[in-house]
This record gives sequence, C-alpha cells and structure tokens, in this order.
Amino acid sequence: MRTERCARKNCAQPIFRTVFWREQQQILPILAKIAKSIYVIQASSAESERHFSTSGQIVTEQRSQLDPECTSQNLIMPQLEVKIIEARNLKQQDTFSNNDAFVEAYLDPHYKQKTKTKKNTNKPQWNETLVFNHQYGQDTLFLDVYDEDLVKNDVIGKITINLKSIYEKGHLDEWIKLPSKSGVSSSHGEIHIILNYQDFEQQNSYL
Repeated sequence: MRTERCARKNCAQPIFRTVFWREQQQILPILAKIAKSIYVIQASSAESERHFSTSGQIVTEQRSQLDPECTSQNLIMPQLEVKIIEARNLKQQDTFSNNDAFVEAYLDPHYKQKTKTKKNTNKPQWNETLVFNHQYGQDTLFLDVYDEDLVKNDVIGKITINLKSIYEKGHLDEWIKLPSKSGVSSSHGEIHIILNYQDFEQQNSYL
C-alpha cells in the first residue's frame, strides 16, 4: 500500500512540475508587458533639459518618449526678440577716453544676454538681436548699458520696459532715454531698440 502511494506521489511530481512551468511561461510574458507599460508611462511624462544656445540663452527642451510627435509642440514657447540697434550721446564715464559700451538684457536676472563691446565711442552701433523664451509673469524687460573696464564695469544707464503693452501690438521701435543713477540729473543718453513678440499661437502657426 505504501509502495503504491509512493509510486502515485512520484508520478504526480513530474505532472505537477510540468503544469507549474507551463503556467509560469504563460504568466511571465504578461508580467513583462505590465512592467514595460509601467516604465513607459513613467517615462512618458515630459522631461526637461536646460542648456545654453549659441547666443547664450537658456533653452528648455521638452521630450516625451510616449508620443514623439508632441515634442515639437512642447518645445514651442512665446518668444521675445530684442534688437539692440544703437545708442547716442552716452555720458562719458572715463576722463581721458570715450566709453567701451555694451548692453546687458534680461527677463530673469539669473539668465542674462549681452551685446559685443563697442570700443571708444559714445555713439555705438551694435545691430544685434537677442532672443528670449518668454514665460508667464515675465512682464518686464531690463536693459543695462555699461562702460566696460578691467576692474569693474561702470553703469551708464539702466531702463525697464513694461511688456504688457507689447503683447497685443507685438512690436516696438523706439529711442529710449537712459536716466541717471539718481534720476535727478539729465539723461545719460539714448538707446534705440526694436522689440518683436510672438505668442504661443503665432509660434505654432509656423509648424
């Protein structure tokens, strides 16, 4: 009787193992698909990378592994194009020479762009274009005009431009006076700038 039970037990073990491995072979691909789908869902959320463009600006790239076709849509942001044309009658900062003038422009004080320095002139001509990705709430453009020095750059004048009026027009072309540091004395010169603003819808219309 015991021998018969052992024989039955030994016969049942191979059958049980065969059934077990068959079930495992069926389950493993399902588990693999579930794990893969979880990974893709997590990776599909937009990932941001920051790097400097050739012009020195910070560019944010949005990448999606789930839907690459949406990537170009995510990349498009409103843009502010700042053209620094020229300046005139800049207040001389050095006693024996004219200014070595350059302009620093920014929406965020942590991320600034600047023009090249024009040597020994109080009426510099830059004709340079600086492009900024515009984010919600950045309603002020800062322009700082400096005289470049080896030890410390001297401030010629600083201006702020409210961008809210430009959002609808999309364009500004003006000569703007540079106030003195105290704001009491006469102007420290004028700067000619052109602003072009393209919102999200205008950017997408080019796609």
